[in-house]
Amino acid sequence: VETHNHPSAIEPYGGASTGIGGVIRDPLGTGLGARPVANTDVFCFGPPDLPADDVPKGVLHPRRVMRGVVAGVRDYGNRMGIPTVNGAVYFDENYLGNPLVFCGTVGLLDRDKCFKEARAGDAIVCVGGRTGR
Repeated sequence: VETHNHPSAIEPYGGASTGIGGVIRDPLGTGLGARPVANTDVFCFGPPDLPADDVPKGVLHPRRVMRGVVAGVRDYGNRMGIPTVNGAVYFDENYLGNPLVFCGTVGLLDRDKCFKEARAGDAIVCVGGRTGR
């Protein structure tokens, strides 16, 4: 799980989609690679019915943030074939301009793939230039 709060406050769709994308990659790097099977989320936004005149200058309206965040998490997960199986939404004025975008992914890992270790016959690939002097 991770949060992607500030990016989502600035660009809701992109911030949320890169947030869920990051947690989808986490299981892939666990052991010899877990299979992501489900996403989850918790969102906290300012009141969606807030009058536009009450939104501070430079802050996106909570309804715009909410729609973008929900679409970003949904679209990224769906395109990867990973359903969002549960979530929660909370509205409070304290989240105006500072939303909470909390995303998580559940992965399955076979027992024999829990640990990374070098094995006979593994290929070693070196990338990059020489370092040091």
